[in-house]
This record gives sequence, structure tokens and C-alpha cells, in this order.
Amino acid sequence: MRFVATAASAAMFLAAPAGAVTIVQTDNDMTQHGMAKFDVTLGVLNSVTLKIKVNKSNYNQLYSTTAATGNYAVSWTSNGLWTLSNAATGNLSIALTGSGSTTVNVVRATNFVYGYFSIYDVIGSQTFDLNPANFNGVGYILLDGKYLGAHLVDASDTTFVLPPDFAVRRVNGGCGGGGTPGDDLCGTASYTLTYDYTPWAAFGVPEPATWAMMLLGFGAMGAAMRRRPAKVSFA
Repeated sequence: MRFVATAASAAMFLAAPAGAVTIVQTDNDMTQHGMAKFDVTLGVLNSVTLKIKVNKSNYNQLYSTTAATGNYAVSWTSNGLWTLSNAATGNLSIALTGSGSTTVNVVRATNFVYGYFSIYDVIGSQTFDLNPANFNGVGYILLDGKYLGAHLVDASDTTFVLPPDFAVRRVNGGCGGGGTPGDDLCGTASYTLTYDYTPWAAFGVPEPATWAMMLLGFGAMGAAMRRRPAKVSFA
């Protein structure tokens, strides 16, 4: 019977479910290829994680109605916000922070003086655990977040240290050169989407080698039972 037990144990080991499999996809705001949904013919989707890394910039105007032209030092501390809203992910947000300084060349217009400067490296990152049921199916999921700091004309997400008699305002949607390209071009937002799933094979028919070991164990068990001597009882 020791052989029978050994064969049965080996069969159970070979039939154990396979480990989880991982699929990783990447995308960003610049390319926006989209993320493929999970193909349910592969198995059962156990978990979905989304890691987002954001590095944004914005464009600002320094101005005054009383100051003279020249070069002026400006420093700042940013506490911005980046958001993403999608049917699959729901509403997500990431706090962004950054600080720095620069020298701004101020020139004269008709009634005021002004100059422009950019703020770079307003950064943040976070990993989210998402609902797997929202990612099953066919097609693609497009992720396109928004940096709110690129659209705040009052620049209220940033604390500035300005020269006397100056104020600052944000160029709406802009991040350089005085243009307004929209915040997708104002730095980067990158996405890493990870699917962890269990293949259907883990729940299905055993492999041929497993069948062979199981049949061998059952056969040995049957042979052992046939060799067992019959018990005779007397009335």
C-alpha cells in the first residue's frame, strides 16, 4: 500500500493549480496608444494595479504697472493636483509638488512691464488597486489625465516669492513659449497597468502526465485490493 500512497500523492502534486500569470502594459499622455482590456479566454483576472508617475510644468507671466524693466529673481513652491476620470479606473487624483527659482527678464508694454517664466518638475506618483471586473472584455482603455495647474489663471496652486510691486498669473493651458498647447504637452504622465490572473488550465483537465500518474495509482490500488485474501466466516 506504500506504493499506492506514493502514486496518489504524486498525482495530487502534479494536478495542483498553476501560479498566477502577469501581463504588464505601459502608456503615456503623449502617445496615448491605449491599454488592452483583459482577454477572458486566458483565465480569471484576480487583480489590477495602475502605477502613475507625473512630471508636469506650467507657464507664468510676471507683471507690474509701476516697476521698471530689468531682471528680477522669482522663486516658488507648487502644490498642484493631477486627476484622471475613466469608466474603468473611476476618479483618481495625485498630489504634485515642486519648488525652484529663476531670473525673469521684464520688458515694457504700453501700460505695464512683463516677463514670462516656466515652472518645471511638479511631480508626484501613486499606485492604485482597481476593480478587476472593470477591465474584462475586448477593446482598449484610453487613459488621459489632466494637470489642473496648467489651467489655473490665478496660479493659486503655487506660492511665489516675488520682487516688490509685482504679481504673477498663469498662461491658461500653456507650458512654454507663450503658446497654449494644452497640459498633455506640459510634461509627462506615464501609466503602468498590471493584470494578475490565473490561467484556465489551472481549473481544467490535468495534463497527460498527470492522468498517467493518477491511473497508475488507481491501478495499483485496485491490484492491491484484488490481492487481499477473502475473509471466511462460519455460522
